[in-house]
Amino acid sequence: MSDIVRSCFFILCFLWIPAAGLCQAGTKNDALLRELELQAKKYEGDTTSKGKAAIMEAYKQLLDDAEDTNDHRNVAAAALAAGISMYEARNTDEARTFFNESIKHEKDSRHKDSHIHSARARRFLGDVFLLTNDYKKALSLYLEGLDISIKHKLKGEESALLNNLSVLYIKMYDPKNLPNTKKGMEYASKAIAILKENPSSDTDALRSLAVAYNNYGDLSNNYGKDSRQRSYQEKAVNAYENALALFDKIGMKGQKCGVYGNIAYAYKDLGNRQKYYTNLLNAYNVMQTERVSLYEQEGIHYALGEYYHEENDGKQSLYHLKEAEKLLAADPAKDYQIMVLLKGLGQKIYAARGDFKQAYAYPADFQKLNDSLLNAETLRKFEEIEVKYQSERKGRQLKEAALSLENAHLMRNAVIVVAVLLALSLFLFYRFYTAKNRALLFKKEAADMALQKAGLEIQANKEMLDRYTQSLVEKSHLIDDLEKQLTESGKADDTALSKLSNSRILTREDWAEYKRLFDKVYPGFFIKMRQKYPDITDADERILAFSKLNISLKEAADLLGISYDSMKNSRYRLRKKMGIDNETGFRDITENI
Repeated sequence: MSDIVRSCFFILCFLWIPAAGLCQAGTKNDALLRELELQAKKYEGDTTSKGKAAIMEAYKQLLDDAEDTNDHRNVAAAALAAGISMYEARNTDEARTFFNESIKHEKDSRHKDSHIHSARARRFLGDVFLLTNDYKKALSLYLEGLDISIKHKLKGEESALLNNLSVLYIKMYDPKNLPNTKKGMEYASKAIAILKENPSSDTDALRSLAVAYNNYGDLSNNYGKDSRQRSYQEKAVNAYENALALFDKIGMKGQKCGVYGNIAYAYKDLGNRQKYYTNLLNAYNVMQTERVSLYEQEGIHYALGEYYHEENDGKQSLYHLKEAEKLLAADPAKDYQIMVLLKGLGQKIYAARGDFKQAYAYPADFQKLNDSLLNAETLRKFEEIEVKYQSERKGRQLKEAALSLENAHLMRNAVIVVAVLLALSLFLFYRFYTAKNRALLFKKEAADMALQKAGLEIQANKEMLDRYTQSLVEKSHLIDDLEKQLTESGKADDTALSKLSNSRILTREDWAEYKRLFDKVYPGFFIKMRQKYPDITDADERILAFSKLNISLKEAADLLGISYDSMKNSRYRLRKKMGIDNETGFRDITENI
């Protein structure tokens, strides 16, 4: 006995040593993740090289530790944190690399928020592609993230992705593509519904709701304008006002710039030029005092330039055109729509001033700018290939180093593999067992619900059949009473009595409805009776149906319009036809059918 105990003790020690090593490695990796998250928070939005270098170094330390210990459980979370920091600092190339790394390692993640990280990495990577006008990739990533959010019930991520999809459809706006605009409205409407279903005083939640209202207003205004449905434009104004109120509530005054611009265009489309101009000035004033994105500044200057051009104020229109062009030239993420709008406005302004040479030069300048964007995109792709090559090269070097160490630590690695496989087997068995139980429970609940539903339907049909039978019996009793009264009064002739007598008989229509209800309560009854007793007639079917429902001979005779004796004779002939004796009742025959 002591030998067995001693053996068990040595086995436990043998497994505990590598397990302890893994725990220690995990603790260090967790600490490195916390350090990186602190660095990311510290340098959030920092565009200096110092912030970028600190985050890159923190990520490198964590990745090196993960490679050394072959434990990549925190890489996805770390890459996401680093990517968001780079994105906020507008380092889009580095952000794209980090987000791709996060998605690549998400299968190894053991973080409690792993599903949130998966959805968020796709959302931010979609944002990067949106900034570079790659709408197709952005749409694909947003939809992938939305599927993950819905599957794992991540309401916060779901509303954020719906907002981003709305913005994407705003950027893809085409006046001739009404279904696309309607789709964007649906996404914005779903975002509003989710955020209102889960009310919160949290600043981020209120900001998301304000953005959703603004997006809905933009899409609704476009849809109303293009479909010539004024009601949608009025809904847009209401949505914009809700967005303004929310931005005021949380103190995000800079966000009001874009909303004022959107309201201005809504009023322009509604034909109210006074409110159009007033809201443009509101947006311009916000732009002078608050931090506003380059895209919004470009849009407001374009709108004011267009307004002054329409008012024949050449000086002001040219000023705002030049301001918008300066901003666009300095914008690293040049928006294609803004480029097209400024090109058109420049042509109009210079043509109105009589400077046709400059007006003619605008399309050529636009084409050069467009080509430069395409060249920049090509260069970016080459840089991506270079980064990928360097990453693969480093991976090969690490693999070679791991192989050289493997001979020295073969025994340790073997033990670790055995321990991991044992733990994995137990984990998979547990997952399989719980999944199987859940599936069985789900099937049982579904079957119970189906049975309950079927029972309720049969009960309802039975009650309907009983009511219908009772109504026929009451009809027959009423006719009996009328015959009796007419006969006793001496006012009835043979014709009247004959008509009354015929009206009590179960008509073909009555029987068809009766048979339909009967079949719902006792499906296949008549078919089974015909199969078992092929010689029975339609009249026999009625007798058997009445027997099944336990209707008395007297009531059955009244329903069929025959005498009590005729009914008895019909039942006698049916007994002979079916080959049953007098001791056996029809109720016994029909009971199990």
